[in-house]
Formats: sequence, structure tokens, C-alpha cells
Amino acid sequence: MEYRRAYWDEPVDQGMVRGHELWIFPLLKRRWLFSGSEQFALYDFFCHDGRVDENVYAYSNRVGHERSLVVYHNCHAQTAGWIKTSVPVAQKGNADQIELRSTTLGAALDVPEDATSFVAFRDISTGLEYLRATTEIHQQGLYVELREYEFHVFLDFRILITTPDEPWQLLYAELAGSGVSSLEEALIQLVHRPLIGAFEACLQQLPLLLAGSTALATALAAYRQELPLTATSLPDLDELQDALAAAHDPAVTAAALRELRAAGVSRTLLPLNRENRRCALAQLLAAELALPLAVDSLQQYGLAHPLAAFVSGTIPARPEEVRWLGELCCAVALSRQLWAAVPPDQSLEALVAHPAIAGFMLIHRDGGIRWFNKERFEILLQWLSLLVAFDRARGRDLLAVPYQELSELATAAGYRVRSLLHLYAAFRAE
Repeated sequence: MEYRRAYWDEPVDQGMVRGHELWIFPLLKRRWLFSGSEQFALYDFFCHDGRVDENVYAYSNRVGHERSLVVYHNCHAQTAGWIKTSVPVAQKGNADQIELRSTTLGAALDVPEDATSFVAFRDISTGLEYLRATTEIHQQGLYVELREYEFHVFLDFRILITTPDEPWQLLYAELAGSGVSSLEEALIQLVHRPLIGAFEACLQQLPLLLAGSTALATALAAYRQELPLTATSLPDLDELQDALAAAHDPAVTAAALRELRAAGVSRTLLPLNRENRRCALAQLLAAELALPLAVDSLQQYGLAHPLAAFVSGTIPARPEEVRWLGELCCAVALSRQLWAAVPPDQSLEALVAHPAIAGFMLIHRDGGIRWFNKERFEILLQWLSLLVAFDRARGRDLLAVPYQELSELATAAGYRVRSLLHLYAAFRAE
């Protein structure tokens, strides 16, 4: 029955809406993966004592290389067990006779049974990724623990082959069945653990710099010993220690702050609170310790994780914090290098031409025009203005970053890259 108006005050259940946004709507976009019957398989859930838990519903499906596995516990209790063998289904055999046939989870998911192969998949209910040996899937099945009315929807199955560069077997042993936000990042953390540990030790010794302790110099030397052979150059540790000492010099920081505010970067835009001060130190460290390894060294060697923990004070840092700080530090450090190395009339063009900086600014082409993101551009300029002002306060002969003028030029250009470069060239010619 329908009514012209509501007779009850029934507000929207935001929890239910949020649950649909997290779990239901993403599955509706892939309903083709669950709707077919040709590769569908329903499984018994065997507990440790050998009995079948009839309250657990487990079924898989497959379309090409896309696979899914759904597990649901329909009971107010806890349970644990293995998913391996499907229930028998009637199929046509020889001479069109009906036969009852069952399959295994490994066969249904079409994963190879190879000692060097591993299967990775993601649980949509938690967002975590898991790694299992394909031999384990074939021989034992998949072990699952379930709380009352808990569900798992495993998607994004992919086969990973262990190699000397990607030793997935080591990560498999390290995780011991637990999930992580990203298997690729977890492998990086494992492979480069000595380098990351040495880098983290440098961060821990920063507070002792003003006390005259030699612990930082020792930690920096130990970090240098852990550098990979593929490093493009060696960090200049003397320059880094000079920069860190200047960052704790009240006269230098006061002069840099005056120039920063004069350039138009107000306290509202870039407040120098504890987190932002640590972020500035992180950018100095990234420039001197990470960039000599490679342009994307913060991600490639996993150094963004301890750096994000240093800035936020949270261990471990959230994945989104790690990604953001890695991109920010890389873009600002590269911009600082280019600003010092390129003639003033070419500085802006050099920034937008660099792939890493352009990626941070979200430069993209649409309708034959290259655009950039307003917020990212302003954030980059604010931090670049701070570091250049800091270098100038240390006595470096550098052009100050005209933050206010560049922001106005970006607005006048309509955030088009080509228009901005033309306006900046005219601004420099005045």
C-alpha cells in the first residue's frame, strides 16, 4: 500500500547505507561474476573434528580469469574449518547418463598446483589481501575462521610466481595466513627490511641532534652501508647534517618564516604546527637520503612507511597517509632540486615537465587541453616556498618562490598548463 505522505518518522539508517556502499554496491558492479552457473560450486565446510558445519555457506564462481569465493556463517556462534571439496552435482556422463561429480577448490578456481606459485586475493569485507600457496589450496583447501554471522567475499584472485626479485615464499612464511592492506607493499617491507630499519634509526636519532649526540652521525653512516648497489648516487651526509642543524637554528627558521609569510603563504594556508614541522624535516630527509637511490625510492624501497610514522606519530601509519606523504615528499624534494638547478625563466616549465611532479599535480589531458589540479598545485607551491625560503635563509643564492603571483596566474590561466606557462613567461619578462 502506498501513501501520499509519511505517517511515521523513519530517518535513514546511515549504518545500513554505509554497509551497502562498502559491501553491496561494489558487488552489484560485478554481478556477472556471481550470476553464472557453469563454473558455480558449493562447498562443505569441514571443522577440525571432521564434521560438516551446516551453518556455513561457501560457494565459488569463475568467469575466465576472474574468480570469486563467498563464505557466510549463519549462526550466533564461532566456527573454524576448511573449504576444499564441493558437494556432488548431477552432470551428464558417457552415453548421456547422469553422474554425481564433485570438484576441489583448487580446480574450481583454476589455480596451478606448482611449488613456485602463490594465489593472492582480497577480502571485500575488510579490504585486506591474503596470500596462499597454490599447493596448499589443492591439497588442504582454504582455512577460514568465522565469528557469529560473519561473511567474507574474496575477489581479485591473481597468481604470483616467486622469483629472486619477488620472493613470495618468504612473504608467505612471514604472514603465516594473516592479511595485509597490500601484498606488494608488504613484500617491499620484507625485502628491504635492513634498509628501512637503518632509515628508521636515523629518524629516531633526530631529537638528539641539539644535544650534541653523535648517535645521528652513527645512524646515518649505518644507513649508508645498507644502500643497494643500484643506488644512482650516495647521499651527502654532511649536507644533510648541516641542513638539520640549520632547521633547529632559531635565527635561520625566523628568517625563513618571515620570507614565507611575505610571499603570501599565511598561517592559515601552512600553519607550522608539530606535524607540519615534522613534514618539513621529512622533505629534507627525503631529498638527501631517499632521492639519491631513485626518483620513486620512497615507494620502491618502502621508506615512506617509517617517514609517515615519524610525521604523524602513529605506528603503523595509515596506508593513505603513507601514499600521500610519499607523493608529497617526492614532488617537493624534486621541485626544490629543479628550482635551484634551472634558470628562473625555465623553472616552472621544468616542474610541470617532470613526470613525478606532474603526477602529483594531477596533470591530465581532456578535450585536447592539459589541465592541472588547483589544490595540488597550491600545496606544492606552499611547501616549495618554505624549503626555498629555508635555503635562502641559510645563505643560498636562489630565486624566491612568488607564491602569491603564481596562485593568481594559475587562476587567470583557468588551471590550463599551457596558459600558465605563457602567463609566467610574461610575468618573468616584466
